Amino acid sequence: MMANKFIKGVVLYLIISLSALSLPPVSTSQQVSVSASEPGVDSNLTTLEYLLNTRDKAVEKPEYLLVQETSGDSEDRNTTSLTVGYVEDEFLIATDEGSNRFYFVGETAGAMISGKGANLMFAYGNTDATGSDGEIRSLAADLSFGGNIHLFRNFLRLPVSIYVPIRLNTGYRNLSLVDEEDALHLIQAGIGAGAGASVRIPTGLPVLRDNLTGFASLVRSVGGLGEISSTVADQAGANDESAISGIRLMQNTDLNIEAKFERLLGDNTGVTIGLTIRWQSWTEEKADEFLQVLDVVTGQQENLTERGKQTFLRVGINW
Repeated sequence: MMANKFIKGVVLYLIISLSALSLPPVSTSQQVSVSASEPGVDSNLTTLEYLLNTRDKAVEKPEYLLVQETSGDSEDRNTTSLTVGYVEDEFLIATDEGSNRFYFVGETAGAMISGKGANLMFAYGNTDATGSDGEIRSLAADLSFGGNIHLFRNFLRLPVSIYVPIRLNTGYRNLSLVDEEDALHLIQAGIGAGAGASVRIPTGLPVLRDNLTGFASLVRSVGGLGEISSTVADQAGANDESAISGIRLMQNTDLNIEAKFERLLGDNTGVTIGLTIRWQSWTEEKADEFLQVLDVVTGQQENLTERGKQTFLRVGINW
């Protein structure tokens, strides 16, 4: 009995040995993965053994980069831009007497500070007066601010954000007849909404990388344009009722296109190129009641005529 068990054990050992010799060799990485998956085996020891065995081997690198690294942030970066340029300005405002002597058609120098949801613009310049000899000077300032309601932050899984801009705007303009020392002061205010989009373009270039961002928005707003009596003589004898001569119903359409090359000039400084166009329409007559504003909103105001347009091509820096 003992001899039979010994013979069976020897035969079984030989069969196992011959089977092991006939199997293909297992790679080191396969040994590591198999050993690590076995119960009771320390994965740290198998990993260490693999690193020691492959420390002298060169790591193979792919010939082409198939997956591009992105920032993973689809939201607009909160950068501020300072841009300057020239403004093609047309502003045809008539006085209460129907005079066109304060018409301004010319070119002014402009500057804009723009950030996320806010723009502040200044423009200043002289041109030939229309209704009189000499020159007329224009000084304008405009502030637009608000927020964005995002509809899509990654439209179709692309780095494209689509949103609804909500904007409040207020502005001031001074028109002065240089030779006659007469001036007209205007204030305006409005509220509006529109459509906007931003896109981050992953160029993959060594300098630009993914720092090229484009913005575009179109906002239509409604409000009022007020004319303030400005001559020193009128102000001296004017009462509170005549200091503000009236409110004209107004409609603005603002188109803003901007491209930012972020960190192009350094770690925190880039280049901004922008185009801003504003179309302005207002009524010749003053508003009698607040309900007339609804006619402007619905487009039923027949006396609303385009009388102003500003085109501002600008370039500057961002940070």
